[in-house]
Amino acid sequence: MKAHRKRQAAERLEWGPAWGGTVNRVFTREDGADLHPASVSDRFAELVSAADLPPVRLRDLRHGAASLMLAAGVDMKVVQETLGHSRLAITADTCTSVHPTVAAEAAAAAAALVPRSSRTGLDTSSTHAAEGVVIMADFTTPGKQETPCD
Repeated sequence: MKAHRKRQAAERLEWGPAWGGTVNRVFTREDGADLHPASVSDRFAELVSAADLPPVRLRDLRHGAASLMLAAGVDMKVVQETLGHSRLAITADTCTSVHPTVAAEAAAAAAALVPRSSRTGLDTSSTHAAEGVVIMADFTTPGKQETPCD
């Protein structure tokens, strides 16, 4: 970042009074003018294609970063401030999704709260939540086997 800022300062001096930007922008055109959002998105799409990556929008990276931060246990308020949202609800409602690992952990935690019964002699301690399969046991019919829930 320091090297980039140094290059910008040199460009600003080279352009002199014709330099049209402000000092607080990280990415600008050569003359300091703001980049047009469509130009940034178009260039990003070119880079994704050149790298032979699956199609992804620049905005998807922002969403993914928020989801990964939350999956890593970063506080929602920190994620909100990182993304620059004015309200916590915006971050919670629009820029997060449930990471598969977090979903599996939540299912396992919920399954751990379900009371176990030994009336049928079935071992109901296994919920297979880590595999994404929730098991429901029929405790009313002796000898009835566990069946996956849809």
